[in-house]
Amino acid sequence: MYICVLPFLKLVLLQVIVIIVDYDKLVKYDIAGFKDTKI
Repeated sequence: MYICVLPFLKLVLLQVIVIIVDYDKLVKYDIAGFKDTKI
């Protein structure tokens, strides 16, 4: 059972990291765009 679960957990971890990185970039671009429109 653990042998089947470990690769799955690795895939989930990788996806979570990718989502967090993408979200971080989106937030930074969003803040920059908001500042541009405000000025």
